[in-house]
Order: sequence, then C-alpha cells, then structure tokens
Amino acid sequence: MTANLYIRLRNRLIALAFMLLLVQGVAFARGYKASSTAHFIGLAAGGGEANDIAQNLHPMAGAAGNVTLFYEMHKNRVMVSVGLQAQYQYTRDLIAPFVHSFERMDIMGAVNYQYVYSNWMDTQTDIRMALPVRIGYQPKDYFYFLLGADLSLAVLSRHTSTADMYTQGLHAWDSKPMRSDEWNDFSANLGYYQSAKYSTSAPYQESMWVAPSVEIGTYIPLKSKASRLRAGLYANYGIRLGKLLNLEAVDYSAVDMSVNPNTQSQAFLQSGLVLNSALNSNQLTSLPGNLELGLRITYLMDVTVNKKVCMCMFF
Repeated sequence: MTANLYIRLRNRLIALAFMLLLVQGVAFARGYKASSTAHFIGLAAGGGEANDIAQNLHPMAGAAGNVTLFYEMHKNRVMVSVGLQAQYQYTRDLIAPFVHSFERMDIMGAVNYQYVYSNWMDTQTDIRMALPVRIGYQPKDYFYFLLGADLSLAVLSRHTSTADMYTQGLHAWDSKPMRSDEWNDFSANLGYYQSAKYSTSAPYQESMWVAPSVEIGTYIPLKSKASRLRAGLYANYGIRLGKLLNLEAVDYSAVDMSVNPNTQSQAFLQSGLVLNSALNSNQLTSLPGNLELGLRITYLMDVTVNKKVCMCMFF
C-alpha cells in the first residue's frame, strides 16, 4: 500500500467517523431538553357546602363557590402552585332561645321587663379575596392530591337576622310572668306584646381568615397534549383571626327605655330593634371556624418553553 493511498483511506475514515458523530449529535440535540420542569397557567372553579362551626350555633345548609387563577409548576411528580382566588359563601346559623331583661316600672310598680327571643336565624353573605398556596404530588398518571392554605380578606360581608320575640313582665309579688295571649291582652296598658317577627339586614364585620386546604382528585384525559383537565374533591377549614366583638345580640339604642313599657308600641319595637350578626355577638364565646366541602374543576394550559441544546461541532 502506497503512502498516498494510505493517506486517502485514513482521511475518508476520519470523515466518515466525523459524520457519524455529527448525525448522533443532531439526533441527541433534537431529543434533549435543558429542563424536565413543566409550567402551567390554571383556571379553577369550585363549589359546595359551607357551615360555621361554634358552640351555641346550629348550622343549617349553606353554599359556597370559588374561582381561581394560578400558576403551577411540575417537577417530576411534585406540584407547587400560587394564585389569586375569589370566594363566595352563604351560611345560615340558628341561635338558641334567650331572654333580655330590664328593670322598669309599669302601672303596677317595679317590674322585670323581658324580651323573649326564639327561632333566631342569622344568614351571612360573604365575598372574599384569597391567596391560595398549594403543594401536591401525583403518585399515578391520573391521580393527584394537594395540600395548602388560603389567606383571605373580606370584600363584602352582609347578614340578615330574623327572630320571633314577645315581651313579658315579672313582678316581685307574682311567681309567673305577665304576658299577652289569646285570652288576655296586656298590650295597651302594660306594653306586653304577643310574639311577632323582627328582622335586620346590615353589613357586619368579618375577620381575616387562614384556611388549611386539602384536595384529592383525578385527571380527565384530553386529546390536546398542551392542556390538562382535572376534577377533585376539596375541603377547607377557615380559622378566623382576631378577637370576638362581643356585641349585644340586640341593639336597643333606638328604643325608648323610659319609665313605662306601654310608651312603646309593637310597631315601634319592630322598627327600632336592631338584631346584630350572630358572628359578632355575645351569644358566642369565641370566633367560629368555617368548614367548606365541595368539588373543583381545574383547567391547566402548558406554557413550558422547551430550550434545546445544540451539540454542534465546527471545523
């Protein structure tokens, strides 16, 4: 083999090896991603049942809804998200019967004049803005769970309280209170009125909340690889921060508490008595918790930018 032939064969082998390396490098560059982290923008809508939890409150059926816009990052099977959420709640609470007493005078002398309340129903409408933070895990392709907390502030809080109330008087010389009934009417001369409906609708003061949260659900298959859809059951327990206002359950400031009870008509009582929110009143010993259970549907749009590494060689 001559020297020239050897040199030509060597050069061709080197060129062929270089081309093979180049082809492998291009294939590697096309299939290689600089990061395995995925990024999503999400929109979620949820709804369910909400109730206040406290002593002296009997919760009735309520409702809740929420809409969330958030960013979520996936790394392997771990998920982390942060967002902005609008929350709505409608809650209903029954308060146990109670009596307010005042020492006054009627035409028969000193009397313990009593306002007797029953069937007190307090409903609250609360609109809030929250910052939800979640961390989760996806152990299987179609199963996930999330843990986190919401920090929220009230935007609008309004209550409506309704109750049945009648008045009666207890004199020192009588073992039974004097009241009006179907046989005796003491309203005109003593100011003792039969049971009637009283109502107040007004804003009330809500607290800042921190609400631990859990969600468990599944992914719903979609044709699009750039989108994901999931449905999950969630539970939030709202902890009210701050102190109880301890307002009187009823504000009598507009009522004339003068000497004789019969100076006030029943119509004036119905217009003058203000029923405060149960959540601010001295009927509670502490701020109530809030339990919300529901279903949430979440749409995720993949916004990951896949940077590719180019394995290039230049002469």
